[in-house]
Amino acid sequence: MSSESEERLNAKFYSKIERIQKTEKKIKATSFVPSICLCIAILLSFTTEYLVNGNGLNVMSAFLFASVNIAVVGHALMKRADLLIQLEELKREQ
Repeated sequence: MSSESEERLNAKFYSKIERIQKTEKKIKATSFVPSICLCIAILLSFTTEYLVNGNGLNVMSAFLFASVNIAVVGHALMKRADLLIQLEELKREQ
């Protein structure tokens, strides 16, 4: 093999490795979304309702807050599933 073809193969190989690393980094970032949402939910519900109002969450605000959290976490999990599929395709590609 000539040195030019070896350089192409090396460039292709390193490009593939970089794409895999970027995808893995995105997967790791999306894995924190559920725990972050839980922490935010606990902090917001405690501070806004118990300290400010002196009573617990009313039904409508709790329902709205829960539905927003479900949507955010669901979207992050769907994105993570797509990234896992993309990662698997990258690893299988020749």
